[in-house]
Amino acid sequence: MGPRWKGKGAEAKALADPMSEIVSQLQSSLLQSNACASLSGCSVLLAAGTEQTELLTRACFGKPIITAEKDKQWFQLGLEEAFYLCYSLKCLKIAGEDNFVKNDLDLWLYMKLKKEKFPDFYKAYSHLRMKNWVLRPGLQYGVDFVAYRHHPSLVHSEYAVIVLSEGDTGRLRVWSDFHCTIRLCGSVAKTLLILNVDRNGHGAISPSHSERYSVEECTITRWSPEQSRDDKKASENGAKVSGLNVQSILAITAFIMLVAAGKGKQASPTNDANLTGPKARAPPPSPCPPSMKNDMSFAHPHTVPSLFIALSASTKTLQSLKTSLQSYQTTHRR
Repeated sequence: MGPRWKGKGAEAKALADPMSEIVSQLQSSLLQSNACASLSGCSVLLAAGTEQTELLTRACFGKPIITAEKDKQWFQLGLEEAFYLCYSLKCLKIAGEDNFVKNDLDLWLYMKLKKEKFPDFYKAYSHLRMKNWVLRPGLQYGVDFVAYRHHPSLVHSEYAVIVLSEGDTGRLRVWSDFHCTIRLCGSVAKTLLILNVDRNGHGAISPSHSERYSVEECTITRWSPEQSRDDKKASENGAKVSGLNVQSILAITAFIMLVAAGKGKQASPTNDANLTGPKARAPPPSPCPPSMKNDMSFAHPHTVPSLFIALSASTKTLQSLKTSLQSYQTTHRR
């Protein structure tokens, strides 16, 4: 499933303004302003100026909060987003409730307390963010994240992301979970992306341990018989369709020849034998092919049922031909 751009010029805009450059501009702006955010429960609050507000919006970090302040715009960052800006990009400082800036280790331990699986979620988040994918919360789709190729205003999300860690026995461990999740992803035109985070024997004591984690990507889609047929079956089905078309063509041709032959028989020399003098006329040329000129039994009424047998194997589009044949048979017998 490829990207679904929102509008004709959306793809061109995305190519002209790549996400990697936007994030680089945001990183430089935060470094120059010595930006500092503050912890607030399970989120991080950041006050941004006009320039940083635009860059945070374009880079899709956090969500704006409506306040009465006009000179500042507040953004609410998720734990993974905030730690990515702080630890991976080194462009944001985060202070605790005591207004003292926390170091990477203290911040890591704090976020682990707030979110048990934070180390694995952060590794999955940073894994895709470093590949310039935009990640947003996926709670409304029953997943952990949704991944966008660029800004959500330009393109729809392509992947519904679920993060699985070592010893995770809670999700996607039975087939019914897979079926439900895949059907849901298919109904919203997304591909299910499973990120298996393997700690490789390392713990989660410090953020440096996460650098030794490995991430395995696995996409799961619903199997469709119509799209997964092998070449042999596809060719057989194609041959059946072709054969049906040939049969239909033959039946139509036979009907035309039958009608034409019937008209020729009505204008035969036997019917014109009583005409004498100048009104007598020669029989019209037979419309049948040369090989059938002397075989007028094809137009005999008793041959019509055999034609019905050929027509019965055709599609419903030939039902009108049956009606015409029946009408012709009644007229011909009279």
